[in-house]
Amino acid sequence: MSESIEILRALKIVNTYDLLKAYANDGKGPGVFAVARHHQKRSDSFGCTLVMHFNMHPDAAWPSFMRASFAGSLKESMPLALAWASKKYGVKEWAVDPTDRSVRVPAEVRAFADRLVAEHQKRGAD
Repeated sequence: MSESIEILRALKIVNTYDLLKAYANDGKGPGVFAVARHHQKRSDSFGCTLVMHFNMHPDAAWPSFMRASFAGSLKESMPLALAWASKKYGVKEWAVDPTDRSVRVPAEVRAFADRLVAEHQKRGAD
């Protein structure tokens, strides 16, 4: 396990929801992400990409979300999903979620996670 993942887990960020909630608690948004899902084990030929957007109010329940599905191979569906989500939610750039490589989050969310890790490492070095 990477040091970054260990630090995020120590900060109680173990999945995409935790990461987006921490980002929202920092006064930021949006709570949008895209996740690739295979319909057949070990197959890239058929799957789908889901785009999810959910209420990131600190007291919101997980079920408070909307989603869109893009079927087809993951190589086809992920770019379609990201283009759709970029247009709908204004996301300019996407990055890999540090807690799950099958998930794409807005680049500013990834930068937020990287900043948390760097700050934690700096505190440890001081």
